[in-house]
Amino acid sequence: MLYVSPGQVNFQIPFETATGTISVSLSRSGVKSNTATPVVFPNAPALFSQNEAGTGLVAARHVSGAAINKYVTTEFPVEPGATIRLYATGLGNVTPNIQSGTVSPAQIDTVLRPLVTISNKVANVQSAKLIAGSVGVYEILVDVPANLATGIHSLLVCQNNANVCSKDTALAVKNTTGGGEVPTGQGTDTDGDGISDVFEQLLGTDPKSSDTDHDGISDGQEFNIDGTDPLDHGSAAIQLGSNVCTEFNSFLGPVWNVFEHVNLSSQQLSVQNTVFNIAGVVQDTKAFTIRPGSQVDVLVHDLRGFGKDTYGIVCAAHNGGPGALDGSIVYYRPTVAGAKKAGDFQFAFSLPIANGKAGRQYLSFNTFQPSNRASDQGNLAANWIQITNRSLTKTGGQLFFYGQDGQTIGSDSVTLNGGERRDISGHRFGRSKVGLVEWVPNDSTTTFLVRNIRYMYDNPNLANSFATAYPVEGVVGSGRLLSVPLDTTESSAIVEVLNTSNAQVNVTVKIYSASGIEKQSIPLTLGAHASRHIIADQILGARQLGLATVIGDKREAVAAYGLEYRRAADGALLYAYALPAREALGSVLRGSYNTFLRQLSTLVLMNPTNTTQTASIGLVRSESVASQGRPGTLLLDEVSLPPHGVKTVSVNDFDTSDSYGVVTVQPQIKNTILGWVLRQKEGEFVVSSPVR
Repeated sequence: MLYVSPGQVNFQIPFETATGTISVSLSRSGVKSNTATPVVFPNAPALFSQNEAGTGLVAARHVSGAAINKYVTTEFPVEPGATIRLYATGLGNVTPNIQSGTVSPAQIDTVLRPLVTISNKVANVQSAKLIAGSVGVYEILVDVPANLATGIHSLLVCQNNANVCSKDTALAVKNTTGGGEVPTGQGTDTDGDGISDVFEQLLGTDPKSSDTDHDGISDGQEFNIDGTDPLDHGSAAIQLGSNVCTEFNSFLGPVWNVFEHVNLSSQQLSVQNTVFNIAGVVQDTKAFTIRPGSQVDVLVHDLRGFGKDTYGIVCAAHNGGPGALDGSIVYYRPTVAGAKKAGDFQFAFSLPIANGKAGRQYLSFNTFQPSNRASDQGNLAANWIQITNRSLTKTGGQLFFYGQDGQTIGSDSVTLNGGERRDISGHRFGRSKVGLVEWVPNDSTTTFLVRNIRYMYDNPNLANSFATAYPVEGVVGSGRLLSVPLDTTESSAIVEVLNTSNAQVNVTVKIYSASGIEKQSIPLTLGAHASRHIIADQILGARQLGLATVIGDKREAVAAYGLEYRRAADGALLYAYALPAREALGSVLRGSYNTFLRQLSTLVLMNPTNTTQTASIGLVRSESVASQGRPGTLLLDEVSLPPHGVKTVSVNDFDTSDSYGVVTVQPQIKNTILGWVLRQKEGEFVVSSPVR
C-alpha cells in the first residue's frame, strides 16, 4: 500500500500476478467493498509529468551541464544530443526479481528495455532501472536525438514492440545551432519572432507579440540566443545602441565632467556629442573620430551649455553597430579650501552611457548619514532622483516614494519635454529614511534615464563641500538570480533588497566568501514595495571579499544593490559606491580601465553558478597610448572561478600610470560570469564601470 485517503487507495500490483483479468476488492474493519475486474498486462508504461497528471511537460531532469538535476522546462530546455532522466511506472518485471511490496534495495534493470520516441524519432535508451529505495518507480536514461529543432516535442515510452505505450507527454528542446526538424504542427510563427505559436503557448509568451515582456528584445532572441527570460522585463541582454546618453551637472560647486568614449569595435567610429540643457534644447555639438580600441575623453565642462548651476544630458551618436561604443561621464569634484577631507578630490563617480529603459523603473533611496563620526551626524545625505526623457516628444509619469515597510510616503507628477531632465528631492521626507522609488511612465514605450545621486555633505550648513557622492542606477525588477560583489576591507558592505512588485515576494539572499563558501542564507518575506538592508560585514568578517546572490519567487519582482562605505580610523566617511545586482549574461564581456590621476584599476569577476567556471581575460592598452611606443596587449590569461567565488585582477600590475585601455572577459560557458572594473584613488573615491 502506497497511499490511503477517504476517496483513494494507491497500491502496487505484485510482480508475480498473472496477466489477464483479475479481481480486486478492499476491506476495512470486516466490511468488504464491491469487486473490480481490471486487466493486467505484462507492461503498461506510464510517464510521470510535471503537472502530476501524466500529460504536459514530462518529468525529465538534466543529467549534465549548468542545469544539472533541474527539470527540463521551457526556461531550462534540453539540447539535442544531451542525456535526460525520465521517471516511469508500469515497466514490468526486473532482473533479479525482488519481493513484491518491498522497497527496491538497489538500481535493478528491467527485463525488457523500453522504447522511447521523441517526435517519432527513436531515442537511444542507455538504461531502464527500478529506482533504489522506491516501490514501482523506474528511471530511464535517454539520449535526445541530435536533429531536433527548437520547440515542444512529443515524448512517449512503449514496450512489447510498441504495442503498449504511455500517453503523449511534452519535452522542451532548444537547438542553439539552429536547424533541425520542426515538431509536427509547430511551423506557424504568427509574430515572426523565431518561436512557433504552439511553443509560445506552452512557454507562456504571446504568439501575437514578438516582445511579450516589452524589454526591447524579441522573444526569439531571448529564448533562442541570449538565454534570458522572455516573460521577465528585468531579464534582458541589452546592447548599447547607436545614440546613447548620460547626464552632466554643474551644480554643487566646481565639478569636472569628463565624457569617456571607448571604441570596442574593430572599425574607426565617427562620433558626435550633443549637449541638451535642462529643458531639452540643444546647446552644443562636437564631432570626432575614435580609432579601434581607443578612448577619447571630451571635457563637457568646456562645451557650450555647461553654465553655472545647471544640468542636462549629453548624447553620443555614432556610425558603428550595436555595442560598438561604451563609456560614461565621470564627475570629479576637486577638494575645496577648508574642506574636512584631505586629498585631491572630495568625490568622483561615473554615470555609464545608456539607451534608457521603457516601462517602470526602480531604485533605492537612503537619507541615513553613513559616517560613524559623531560630529558628522547632523550633515545631510541628499538624494536627487534624476529623470530624463529620452524621446523627442513631450510626455511624463508618476514618481512614487515608499518607506521601508512599503507604504507610500509621497509622489510627484512629472511632465517632460523631449530630451528634458528633472531632478527631484528624495531627502525631503526627512533624515534617516530608507525605501524604494518607483517611476511609472504614462507611455510604457517611451524610454527614460532614471538614477539617484546621493551627495554626503561634510557640514550641517549645506555649504557646497562633501565627504563623498555616488550614483544608484535605475533598474527593472527581475525573477532571475542576481549577483553583486562585496568588500569589507576597511569598510561596511550592505546589501539593499527591494520588492518592486505590488504583491508579497519571498526572497533568498546568500552571502559567500571569495572562495565560494556559503556564509549565510537569509530568507526574506517582503510586502509590496518593501525593502530590507543586510549588513554583510557582520557575516563575511573584516577585510574580506565576497559575493551576494539574490533571487525572488516571482518574475519582475526583485532588485538589489551592493554598497560599500569606506571609513577612516575615526569613523569618518572617506568614500562610498553602489553596484546594482545583475544577472550573469553574455559570452564576451568588455569594459574599460584607467590609471590616470593615480587610479588603481581592479577587475572584479564573479561566478554565481554552482560549478567551477573558467574565462579568458585580455587587457589591451588603448591604441592612442600604444602608438606612443608602449605595447598594446598587456595580458592574455585564463582564470578559474570556484562556484559562487570572486576573483580580482589588478590592472596596474600590467600597465603603467597615465594609461587606459579595454578589458575583455570571455567565459567558457555563456551566462556564467559577470564583472566590474573598480577605479580607486586611495582614500578619495572609487569609480565603477560595468564589464558588459
